[in-house]
Amino acid sequence: MFPVKKPVFIVYLLLGFIAAFFTRLPHIDRASFWQDEILQMRTTSGRFGKIWSQSPSDKPPLDYYIQWFFMKKDAPTSEARARLHACIIGSAAVAALGWWAWKMGGSALGLIVLILALGNPLMARYSQEGRPYALMLFSESLFLGAFWSVAKSPAPPRPRQMSFLIFTMAICLWSLYWTGLVCFAALLFGAGWFLMKKEHPYKPREMFAQKRQWLFPAALLLLTLLSMIPLMQRGAGAIQTQYYAPFDAASWERARLYLDIFALGYDWWQYVAGSGWALLALMAIGLAGWIIRRDKRPAALFCFFLFTVFFAGMFGFYYAINHWMEVRYVLAALPAALALAAMGIETLGWITGVIVRRFFKKPAPAAATSAALFLGALCLGAGLYYILAYPVNRADWRGFFQRLAREEHKNKIVVVGTEADFLVAPYYQNIFCGTNTVIKTDFDDTKTLENILRSRGNHLIVLPSYIETAHIPNLRYRQILENGMHKEAPQFWGLSIWQKHSARIETAPLGNSNPHLIIFPGKEKCPYLGMGWSGREIWEGKALRAMDGKEGFFFFTLENAQPLAVSVRVFPYNQAMNPALQLNLMVNDTLLTSRTLHQGWQDIAWEIEPEALFSGVNEARILSSRTQSPQRLDPLDADTRELSIWVEQIEMKTME
Repeated sequence: MFPVKKPVFIVYLLLGFIAAFFTRLPHIDRASFWQDEILQMRTTSGRFGKIWSQSPSDKPPLDYYIQWFFMKKDAPTSEARARLHACIIGSAAVAALGWWAWKMGGSALGLIVLILALGNPLMARYSQEGRPYALMLFSESLFLGAFWSVAKSPAPPRPRQMSFLIFTMAICLWSLYWTGLVCFAALLFGAGWFLMKKEHPYKPREMFAQKRQWLFPAALLLLTLLSMIPLMQRGAGAIQTQYYAPFDAASWERARLYLDIFALGYDWWQYVAGSGWALLALMAIGLAGWIIRRDKRPAALFCFFLFTVFFAGMFGFYYAINHWMEVRYVLAALPAALALAAMGIETLGWITGVIVRRFFKKPAPAAATSAALFLGALCLGAGLYYILAYPVNRADWRGFFQRLAREEHKNKIVVVGTEADFLVAPYYQNIFCGTNTVIKTDFDDTKTLENILRSRGNHLIVLPSYIETAHIPNLRYRQILENGMHKEAPQFWGLSIWQKHSARIETAPLGNSNPHLIIFPGKEKCPYLGMGWSGREIWEGKALRAMDGKEGFFFFTLENAQPLAVSVRVFPYNQAMNPALQLNLMVNDTLLTSRTLHQGWQDIAWEIEPEALFSGVNEARILSSRTQSPQRLDPLDADTRELSIWVEQIEMKTME
């Protein structure tokens, strides 16, 4: 199927590199930096001699040394500049992957793999990220090509071939620890394959007929082995048990997700669901189609072996040490997956050729080539469309702080998130906005947000969208966000921006010019309410809300601190219980006298002294002595709220 001579194939590889570079370069600076990129830049923007000691022990430092030559040393480095080395190396990985497939399975397999790698979004993603993973894919593919140059040679390997194999193995060892394991697995497979052969084209001792020619490979091997000693010492503490959220755990669902990402995606937040099944089908067809053809069987078994070890094996390993999972942890399996998929396309072409020859009496090679090229073009078109039309997105902290830099604002920035967000947000704030205050709060720390609501300053609450939606473990956050704050229209990918509740109170403040205020909690939009309230209900034509929990927040504004009379119209839930329900009112930090409730609708009144108040926004909390869940009273009831009272209105008057 479309045999290609060596010089022509080398031209194809060069064209593949150029095409990969220019399809990855346009969006290289689209996404903001993320945590690991900033951590790497902290090291590579310093002194070259400090990289070894300052880079993390769980990764060899070769990529750090390469990136150092691209970094600015006296100013912040742009996204494009910090990622340029990865773009070049990642584009070279496309060509290296095609070269390996050519050495392993011939020009047809090499061209199909080159096409698949060119259009693979995951390879494009790591070519647009200032991290070692593009180098990992390049060094792995280069080693595998060198390995198959030796393994398939009918003559004893020459010293030059072995020198190149050892050199590529050294690059693997210094790229990432996983690629070192790829070298070990490939050599293990090669040894087993050699030993199981009944006939050998040469004897091992024939390799060393010219002993002097082997001095350089031997010296290179010795240096490579010696370089492993500091790497092993460095990586000794890299394996450690970690406890993370269950949605990151190693599981079958996670494996299916990563197959989708291998096929058509970047990471868990951006992929085409179901595309992994197409990839898996091609891999299965390729494995079966190449195993039944005796001359192609070793290549298929080799790729299946690598995929099994570095996909399923990695899942098992991280599950065993209770570590969270990321797609990059199984990235070493991607070259083998693409090679198996390419075998599947070649097999479908071969089957097409057989059918055409048998039933239509037409030449098989032309039909096989046409079918394989058609399938390859479909895969390439889908991949390039995804890469160019849907580039990698991350939380756009850069865009957010660029907007703030253009505005004259006095907001304190509250970042709600994880350690990753706490690192990235201040990085961009320092570049665009100086060193204004950033308050950092984890997504289960509701106390900090409660304090923000109490304060009288202007705050802008910013949180990644994934925290706002699926992964908030504390439901009180949702109450704060939905009832106590105002959400801005979406402007920046991956970020939600909220303003303090007080920005929503548009009525005139209580005072001499406006002595009377009635708050109706049952309105569809009640800007005075904070957290602690359930949804709107209608009782006999009355709109009201229940307190869900022991606290219900509301806010009001005053011209000046002066005495107030407050009356709350309430209906207690299950007041027949003993002891009787009691209500307190806390205004700012002052707790008022409790009131005992009876059954039915009633008005509960308090008087507030001016010492408890101040001009501007004031916070009040209705406190109940107990709550009761309807579901606890009746297991068939689906209402899980913690109820104490329903509130129809809150009336406030200034006093002389």
